[in-house]
Amino acid sequence: MSQKKSTKKAKKVATKRPPKGITKKLGAKTYWQLFRILSDEIEKRKIYFTLAEKRKLLKEKIYPTYKGKKLKTSELKAVRTFISATLDNELQSKGNFYNPLLIPSAFLSGIFWFELDEYLATTLRAEVDPLDLRFQINAGDQGGATPILTISNYEYYSTSINEIIEKVRDMVENGSDAEWNGIPVVREGFTDDGKADSYFVQFTLYIAGNEVPPTEIFDYATTEVDEGTLEARRKRRKEIAVRKKELAKLRREAEKQRKIKKTALPTKKVKAEKLTLEQQKERAQNIQRQMDYQTDLLKDSERLFREGILSKEDFLEERKKIM
Repeated sequence: MSQKKSTKKAKKVATKRPPKGITKKLGAKTYWQLFRILSDEIEKRKIYFTLAEKRKLLKEKIYPTYKGKKLKTSELKAVRTFISATLDNELQSKGNFYNPLLIPSAFLSGIFWFELDEYLATTLRAEVDPLDLRFQINAGDQGGATPILTISNYEYYSTSINEIIEKVRDMVENGSDAEWNGIPVVREGFTDDGKADSYFVQFTLYIAGNEVPPTEIFDYATTEVDEGTLEARRKRRKEIAVRKKELAKLRREAEKQRKIKKTALPTKKVKAEKLTLEQQKERAQNIQRQMDYQTDLLKDSERLFREGILSKEDFLEERKKIM
């Protein structure tokens, strides 16, 4: 029995291999120590790197400094500092902020007023990761507005977006005929020059198709930017889909834990409450709005397919997810 367990364990260890070229026992151990430290730093900053990007950064800019060395416990603080600085340089070379002009308009429009939190934390965050994005939520004089925020530091309550949502609830009498639409605008003191730092996305409230005048007016961006090669754009869309799925899963798990802590399990079965005519009407309106939003997403996918941004396989996969 013990012999079988030993063999199984040996096989498991053997499958964990460092990249090609790092074969010595000491080199492999050092590599995985550095890999864990880098992963911790990325997790701490709440940014996203694909596994390939993480390995590339480690192999090219971190591992060579410690190649052939044994990392002592007393040196780990200095190692973390070095890795943190290397990560800073990597983000700086990419540009810390994502250019709002590169975000498809379909991703910035038609957000139901009560789904803003989920949208910011998953859909929009996945669109720009691992970079940051400046944005503002503006519901006019009655609903209130946030200062210019960054997506990396977004949190529903600390940013006071929860208060704006409750005011919007009163404005629409808890109905469904309201949505958020975003557009890139020029930051005060900057010019419409196509650079990422010159813009932020301003989300304003629309009720029954009419915009609620925002508390601040900014110039709309008119500059168009190069979106890169067709291959790069396809690759980016795949990465966004993967990241969105990961963020949604993390939010569901966090919400589940929060409910477990705050809500005691019921001891008796509770009968479902019957809906009033008004509630039934509101539910039907919500379903219709969801269907309209789904239609818009499908149209946007079809446009991307026609323009060659999405391959046939990507288009069918995205269509499947939307449906």
